[in-house]
Amino acid sequence: MNDMNIYVSMTLSFLIGGLLSLLIKHLNQKGKNSAFLENINKLEAEKQAAILEKETSVEKLKSQFNHDLEVQKKEFTLAIENKKYKYESKKNEYYIFMAYLDVFNSVQMKVLHDDFLPVITSYYQTDVTGFQQKSHEKSIEFNNKCLLALSKFKEQQGILFSQVNGLKLSASEEIMQVISEIIEEIQVISVNFQDLIEDLGRSDFQSQQLLSNDLLSKEQDEQEKITLLRENLLRVMKADLDQL
Repeated sequence: MNDMNIYVSMTLSFLIGGLLSLLIKHLNQKGKNSAFLENINKLEAEKQAAILEKETSVEKLKSQFNHDLEVQKKEFTLAIENKKYKYESKKNEYYIFMAYLDVFNSVQMKVLHDDFLPVITSYYQTDVTGFQQKSHEKSIEFNNKCLLALSKFKEQQGILFSQVNGLKLSASEEIMQVISEIIEEIQVISVNFQDLIEDLGRSDFQSQQLLSNDLLSKEQDEQEKITLLRENLLRVMKADLDQL
């Protein structure tokens, strides 16, 4: 009986020990599994945080890129508009100056051929005996018409010269150089007109009624020079616009 009890006790002890061992192993394994799961969850959380951070960073980069792109587009559009405005502004200035130059040339020719010469012809008409018929009234009329013709020339000259100041703000040095040469030639023409009026009062003209060929040739030479300078001015203006 005692042996049986001992045997039962040993068996129970063995079973209990085995169960305890299994329980301990199970608990240890469960602890390991729990720690493993915690590590997995931690890694997953870190992964999700990294993904979120990366997505946030990408969104920030995309947002910054789009912002920079819009800024560059606006700057590019503004640069194009400024370039277009500058081109149109310069083109209009050049066009206006050339128009005034053409008007001046037209007025100059009209003053000489339609104003001066008819007045001279009318004043110095002779009768059948060859003597000039000049009354005091006709002399006054002659002087007034000469002064009027000269004032037309001076007025148009002043209008043309006033356009030069505006061009100084935007035109290139090459353009202003050509314009300076044109102005010099116009001033020579102005002096020639003054000489022409003085020529009308000379005694040899009043007796022969012939204008100095030198004065007429000078006027023609200056007109040809202005024509050549005008063509050169158009060339340098076009080159200046092409550079914009």
